[in-house]
Amino acid sequence: MRNLLLSDFNEFVEGGREDKIYWITNYLEQRYQEEKDFNKVAEDIARLALIIGLEVKIFNDNDILVTDTHKAFNNALPIIKKRLSSFYGKVEGAKNKEFVSYPLFSGGEEIGTIEIRKLDDEKTFLFVKRTNQFFLISISISIFGALLFNFLLIRSILNPLNLLHSATSMIGEGKKNIRIHSKTNDELGELIESFNLMANKLEKMEEIRKVSIAKFAHELRTPLTIIQGEIEGAIDGIITLSQDRLISLLEEIEKLKKMVFNLEDLYKIQKKLRKVSKREVNLTSLLEDIKKVFHEKLLRDRNIEIIINVQKDLKIISDEELLNQMIFNLISNAVKATDKGFVKVNVLKEDETLIVQIEDTGRGIKEEDLPYIFDPFYSNTEGFGVGLTIVKEIVDILDGEISVHSEINRGTKVSIKIPI
Repeated sequence: MRNLLLSDFNEFVEGGREDKIYWITNYLEQRYQEEKDFNKVAEDIARLALIIGLEVKIFNDNDILVTDTHKAFNNALPIIKKRLSSFYGKVEGAKNKEFVSYPLFSGGEEIGTIEIRKLDDEKTFLFVKRTNQFFLISISISIFGALLFNFLLIRSILNPLNLLHSATSMIGEGKKNIRIHSKTNDELGELIESFNLMANKLEKMEEIRKVSIAKFAHELRTPLTIIQGEIEGAIDGIITLSQDRLISLLEEIEKLKKMVFNLEDLYKIQKKLRKVSKREVNLTSLLEDIKKVFHEKLLRDRNIEIIINVQKDLKIISDEELLNQMIFNLISNAVKATDKGFVKVNVLKEDETLIVQIEDTGRGIKEEDLPYIFDPFYSNTEGFGVGLTIVKEIVDILDGEISVHSEINRGTKVSIKIPI
């Protein structure tokens, strides 16, 4: 910017000097035409040229020096010399510059020549000096402003990042009640909001873990206490192990077995140890078999109707074992949550997608519990809370999608889409 500005300014100054040269040569020619004698006008012209910043040498048509700036200055009256002294001082500074010769004409004939050398202009020097100062100040202010803006910008970014770093470290140390308060609405604000959501879920999961351990211990303690009591009574001769008592003990052992198997299934599926074995599956038969199991075991004393809606002989290529466990777990959860009404299963095939919908008229799920229902050991009913976790893992293995919609005291609807 400075170079462009000075270049334009120098062109402007140079144009002004060329105008002065044209003017002084033209004026000299006019004066000569009036006086017909260089000696009468040359010194006046030389002094006038000095005032406008030019050093001159004037020659006649025989190339004889008529006068120059030095002679004109020295021959001037004292009062004029005093006025010209400030201009004359510039002559010494122009010695390294060369004279440029211009011919003089009068009436179409050459009457001589004038040699001109441009003197330094203090105003031009002052302008350049001021320009340098202005640019130095401008650059200093710009650099300071940029550094200040950069500092504030980095601070606005680093402060939230430092808070995130500290909060993450504290969560890593086991503190779950850490939250970050930020008023920013940018990407960092969204990151902080996501962190707070993660911290909320971790804290909730910690509560679930503690409750689940206590619940797990209670679920194990009950059948173990019953079995221990029966066996100790039999050893002491207080209790006779009749067939009915043995059947009761066997039921308690079945409960323990079911708990262990549920945990084992969850472990296998989470570790993806179970390989997907795809083959032709008759979903109509599979659903009828599942319905019979629930009618025989779970619905003897329950006023619940299981409704299966599936087209006749619906066959797909998929993993029968995974599908069986997924649908069984969903129906089981729906039955546990339903005191009366129905559990409806809708299964259909659309293009290359299997759609499974399990709907019940049960107690429903609270809105604040919905984000956690697929987490291990999360349950607000009887059982461990691993059933839905296993369902979610199976859906993921089969590259499907699962969604849940629920209303308190009106029921729950689970929808699953699986590519086939």
